[in-house]
Amino acid sequence: MTKDGLKWVSAIVTTDSPETLRSLGSQVLHKVGAGVVQLGAIFDGKVSLVAYCSPEAIKAGHAAGKLIGGLTAKLGGKGGGKPDYAQGGGGDASQLAEVLKL
Repeated sequence: MTKDGLKWVSAIVTTDSPETLRSLGSQVLHKVGAGVVQLGAIFDGKVSLVAYCSPEAIKAGHAAGKLIGGLTAKLGGKGGGKPDYAQGGGGDASQLAEVLKL
């Protein structure tokens, strides 16, 4: 999806660990270029989320830390980070698909 001239990727993925989720998010942003990536996965019944923002997205006013804060709040969790990368988690896995809708 393209919004504000930036590519947005928001998806639920299956990975074997939170570390792999972080790596995947970084790889997707590298492929996307100018944009925002939000990925979620479920590990042991709990949600893990990562968000990445390219320099262009940050310049346009987007920040990964703020995105993660908003997403995790809807999942009964918390998270945060820097403008370019953030992570968080929550306990309400049933809401993950709805939260990641663009």
